[in-house]
Amino acid sequence: VCLVGYTNAGKSALHARLAQAGDAGRARDAPFASLETQRRAGRLSDGSEVVYVDTVGFVESLPHGLVQSFASTLEAARESDVLLLVVDCASARAVRQRDTVVSTLRNELCLPEDL
Repeated sequence: VCLVGYTNAGKSALHARLAQAGDAGRARDAPFASLETQRRAGRLSDGSEVVYVDTVGFVESLPHGLVQSFASTLEAARESDVLLLVVDCASARAVRQRDTVVSTLRNELCLPEDL
């Protein structure tokens, strides 16, 4: 399960919670607090095993120095069976941020328009 979303949307905090890590791990209220993907094992409610992947956040105009870090996000998304889109609904720009993430995923991963 790959968590994708705009930078600072809460992916790292959700990642720790889903994996029942007991701590927020690397979650911080700051853009680009996570510059590499992180994987944690977890279990679904039926007991089956799952791997949760926290990713580098999306942005509208990616700074040149972060291109390589963001490549790991796209690679993790390509390899995942499930993409979980995380949106900070409290943000005044939530819809625009969601659209940026979905558009990038469609373009880079050739996902269908009805995603």
